[in-house]
Amino acid sequence: MSPSLPEDRYSVVRPVGSGAHGQVFEATDRQTGERVALKHIRRTPGAPGGLGEFAAVLTVTHPCIVRCLDFHYLANGDTCLVYEYISGGTLRELMPEGTPVSADLWERVARDVLGALDHLHRSQILHCDLKPENILCLPLPEGGFRFMLSDLGVARYLHQRPALDYAATPAGAPAYMAPESFYHQFSPASDLYGLGVILFELAAGQRPFEGEIRAIARGHLQSSPALELMRDTGQRDFVRWLLHKDPSSRPHSAANALRRLDGLSPETEPAAAVLPAPALPPIQPLDAYEFDQEFILHSLSHQHLPLTLHGHPTLAAIYDSHIELFDAATGRVLNRFLPGLPGVLQFHPDGALLTAQPRRLVTWEGDYRMPRDLVALDGHPRAAILDASRRHVLWVENDHAFIRPVEENAGSQRTLDCPSSGLRPRLLVPPAGPASFILIPGTPRPEALWLDTAGEALGRRLLPGPVVDTSHTHFPALFCATPGDLSATGLTLVIFGGPGEVTLLPFDVMPRFHCFCEDGVVLGDQEGVVTFITQGGRRRQLGRLDDPASTLLFAPRREFYLSVNETGHRRRYQIYRLP
Repeated sequence: MSPSLPEDRYSVVRPVGSGAHGQVFEATDRQTGERVALKHIRRTPGAPGGLGEFAAVLTVTHPCIVRCLDFHYLANGDTCLVYEYISGGTLRELMPEGTPVSADLWERVARDVLGALDHLHRSQILHCDLKPENILCLPLPEGGFRFMLSDLGVARYLHQRPALDYAATPAGAPAYMAPESFYHQFSPASDLYGLGVILFELAAGQRPFEGEIRAIARGHLQSSPALELMRDTGQRDFVRWLLHKDPSSRPHSAANALRRLDGLSPETEPAAAVLPAPALPPIQPLDAYEFDQEFILHSLSHQHLPLTLHGHPTLAAIYDSHIELFDAATGRVLNRFLPGLPGVLQFHPDGALLTAQPRRLVTWEGDYRMPRDLVALDGHPRAAILDASRRHVLWVENDHAFIRPVEENAGSQRTLDCPSSGLRPRLLVPPAGPASFILIPGTPRPEALWLDTAGEALGRRLLPGPVVDTSHTHFPALFCATPGDLSATGLTLVIFGGPGEVTLLPFDVMPRFHCFCEDGVVLGDQEGVVTFITQGGRRRQLGRLDDPASTLLFAPRREFYLSVNETGHRRRYQIYRLP
């Protein structure tokens, strides 16, 4: 057993699997006696470390998707996801090599996995790693199995742009990847292709393409699978549909594929009611620029913050080892500087960058060239922020939060409970009023606390779910993922007001892009309509983009930048100004 696993809570029985980033153990919950599966994920620089998987799995509830029960952030930087235990092993163990499975088993796998994919895709989530090892078998009392999707470790949201590092290895197992996935392109059709490979293997006793990775990739991209190895003509026609090289020629959805299994024609599937699009004028850009791939990769770093440097829009791209500043209009590097030590960066509303490091809070201001110690802190804080007046500091370490004056002799330090299950706590500077800080502990169902400088809670509010993204600007807001059996994403915009006051704006469909600016948030939907939301939830539709596939890069102050007309390794950007 890994020494970093939470042994005080779980008694490990045995290892049941391993992968590139960690191991899975069967364990017993000491508090409830329940059997669970612990997924231990080793810390990798620049990787989300299980948080992305946790956020994705919390937004879905389906009988054919394995439930995630808890999350633990371990002392050595690793993470541990706690899943329900599925006792029947994986689908791989039911697949005798070289031998087709029964028609009943084949159909049950197809139906269960399509049902799970339909729910994921309606939640705007792509699995991106379908293979028999990620399909678990739950024994049923009446005999047989229910087949359940697991491992959302490389899942992505439909609106999420892939990293454009074409030299990197694409996510997923090559033997089950769709042709377009080798070029970092993913869609619901890509997941359906992966299921097609699995169903081919179940019916034929072998995968359609074998060999080393390059040979497998060439097969998926250029060769036709030997469908004649499948004896059942109905299965053969169904798999042919799923394995089409062109994504647009595969099923339009998992639900459409299920209709084919039921003997219904996919072409007769009732179309959803389509409301007329609002008659909005196209948004007119102020200017346009073309950047090369290098700047795109920088702008898609681990974190980017909008700044104003000498009155000019600037992008800070944040890496594990350093920070780079870019001219927003040209993509030219303005400055590179080192944080000195790794730490979580916060953006103070007055324009300073703050980072909590062991025993100190460091700030960068002006041209961000020279950091300086701002105040000594105790221990190893996970996050820290100053109030609007810069007279008090709030920081979080383990399960406690601390507030103290910046001037060490100006008052005493206060300690508050800050329970955490591993998710990073969030700290915000609230709007003008009696509160000095907003603290959101890192728990799966977090509560927001409005605090004064004495550590007294002036207001409390339970949030809809785990925090997905937080504002780094004057605008005090965040996005939450709402757990539950939802037909959409469960994404809610939370805008903070006075103590205990919030505005909740749920979204039925995942926005294509969003970005916080100094006094609101810019969002774009799937139809290209751009909306600006300000304090109190007031919405203003700014217009429609000529290219609905445009993606927001960032929004410094009153401007926002969109990428459009991508060609090869270059991409064109347009700048727009908020009203």
